[in-house]
Amino acid sequence: MHTSVHQPNELLCPGERVAESILSLLDEPDGNDKRWRAPIFRQLPKRFAKIVAHDYKETYIFDGRQSANHRLLNAYGSITKNSIALNASDDDLKDLAKNIAKEMQQISRIFETGTCRFFDASPKQKV
Repeated sequence: MHTSVHQPNELLCPGERVAESILSLLDEPDGNDKRWRAPIFRQLPKRFAKIVAHDYKETYIFDGRQSANHRLLNAYGSITKNSIALNASDDDLKDLAKNIAKEMQQISRIFETGTCRFFDASPKQKV
């Protein structure tokens, strides 16, 4: 059985691989940028990683590395806000469920005004 890896990129997760193919030209020679971004992109699905990587690249070019890193952290935070750790206890899961319920209640208030209806609830007129 042949187990050697021909390309180091073969060891990367799909999201990380996509992101690094987009961002490789931005890296400093010491590799710190790539090492800092890797844990974030490693957890993103390919489709999201591609979008976030393009956004990172654009921000990096126009606003600098610090702004790009800040936006990446914000995007990652909102994506993983309600993620569940594999070692979560029952209490952790209950707290997470409460937080999600609160968030959904806040979102539902937008629709309570009656401005967003899929059907007309008024009584129908006879013809």
